[in-house]
Amino acid sequence: VDLNLGCPQGIARRGRYGAYLLEEEDLVVDIVRKLASNLEVPVTCKIRLFQNDLDRTLRLCHRLEDAGCAMLTVHGRTRFQNKQTVGSCNFQAIATVKAALHIPVIANGGVATFEDVERCLHLTGADGVMSSEAALE
Repeated sequence: VDLNLGCPQGIARRGRYGAYLLEEEDLVVDIVRKLASNLEVPVTCKIRLFQNDLDRTLRLCHRLEDAGCAMLTVHGRTRFQNKQTVGSCNFQAIATVKAALHIPVIANGGVATFEDVERCLHLTGADGVMSSEAALE
């Protein structure tokens, strides 16, 4: 079961899900803990970075791991970086998360070509890459 906490779209804000649910850290951790303790399949999560607060991102990542998250996908952008304000992907932040956790970490964002996949893996040390359809074209 994957809990997608990465959607930055306005509909996610109105629906109280996606990247907007990250603002309710205790609730997210409780959801992961409840799922992980009651399901026989792994629980995974996808998150975005908190804006200008890598320490907060790291604290949440540790809490998710402790709650039973079996694998974490980290999009190297914040929820504020979408559409016209996408900006570059923060591979260093993903590398920091990867180095801090004991579970597999998947890098996401900034990958459109096979060369981008190789670069991302090299820079982040991630266990894998989640890519948009652009890398498949």
